[in-house]
Amino acid sequence: MKVRLFLFICAVLMAVLASPVFAQSRANVPRGAETGPDAIGLRLENAIKESVGDTHIDKRPAAKQAQEDFLRIQQISRLLTEMSASESGPIALDLVTKAAKDVNRRANRLKSILRLPKPPKQADTAEPAQASSIDGVKNQIEQLEASVAAFASNPMFRNTQAAGRNLSAEASVDLQKVIEASRALERSADQLSSAGQKK
Repeated sequence: MKVRLFLFICAVLMAVLASPVFAQSRANVPRGAETGPDAIGLRLENAIKESVGDTHIDKRPAAKQAQEDFLRIQQISRLLTEMSASESGPIALDLVTKAAKDVNRRANRLKSILRLPKPPKQADTAEPAQASSIDGVKNQIEQLEASVAAFASNPMFRNTQAAGRNLSAEASVDLQKVIEASRALERSADQLSSAGQKK
């Protein structure tokens, strides 16, 4: 039963990855007014507004929930990276905190739904050290983006063969890195935001 559910969810994710809608959502947004801090912040708020503060597990089919979470962590991660790279203004730490919290919640739920094997003991999945500066937060955003990209690009979600590789174990390691990186980013951004408000 578990194997069938896992294969079904993977099939759904593969279908999403192949869809024109998903391809369009990954298109680069033209530089200019649409990439200013306000515009990026608005798109990021729209990406997370439906789930922040909602702590219950959504009562929807597992495959549909996994599909949404799989896509949303990529969307939020890309928007965080875009915000971090923007030179139009200071990074919005409160928004980074919300976004990281949402990624963490969705990644943990994906871990529960997909029922991946535990990461090997030798795998480096420890939570990154807490950042003490804006540059440190930006580095953590880069780490999160790299972890999300590694997880989402796993061949198991595209039904492609990879001889000699344990794809489910790799996905487990990468997803755990997403969980740890998002948790560290949330804590760092929240602490820096609180410190700034006290000044």
